Amino acid sequence: MLAAASRALRRRTLRPVPFMAALGVFCLSNAAILLLSNRLRALAPDVGSIPDLRQDLTAPDVEAALSAYGAAGRRLFALIEAIDLCVFMWSYAFVLSGMLSLGASAARLEVLKLVNLLPFAAAGADAAETGLMLAALWSYPRGAARLAPAIAAATRLKWRLLAATASAVGGVGCYCVATGLRRAGEPAAAARGGGGGGEAAPGGGGAAGGGRKQQQRQQRRRQR
Repeated sequence: MLAAASRALRRRTLRPVPFMAALGVFCLSNAAILLLSNRLRALAPDVGSIPDLRQDLTAPDVEAALSAYGAAGRRLFALIEAIDLCVFMWSYAFVLSGMLSLGASAARLEVLKLVNLLPFAAAGADAAETGLMLAALWSYPRGAARLAPAIAAATRLKWRLLAATASAVGGVGCYCVATGLRRAGEPAAAARGGGGGGEAAPGGGGAAGGGRKQQQRQQRRRQR
């Protein structure tokens, strides 16, 4: 099942048009989220980064941030979360999966090609986090207290999966560089091997010729 999903992702993410479209959507949605986050930070300067960006987020952090935002800030934060849920997370998952699919396509072991599933696992955790956050915003204040622990857990899981994805991208990149260098050295090694064989051939022929001449001389001596 995982192998089939990985192959399906490779077929889709390695197409130039969908990949470039996802990259464009990622850039635009990321710019929109950054602009809106700056506006939100101006409304609540004491909060700092939005909860989504905190790798060690806790339930009290979620409740404190939503309280500090106020009504206007929570509406703005809901817009940020909606952009994240609808386009941003799926665009970064598609782009990262395409990068991993391209790099892992040279791998001989099929299990190594499954790394292109990691970005969508991270996006799934991101979707859980964002969906719970939107529910907390919708039902604030009572919903925030109930959902804050689950939001914090989903956020921490998301960042762990994103860290694993980043490690996979770096590892696959190093693998591709090493494979390219090894393949680039193969023609030179083959040429050196071929040249050595060519030099050995005349020597071998000469030795064989000398052996035949010696046999002929021995036959003449016996005839005499």
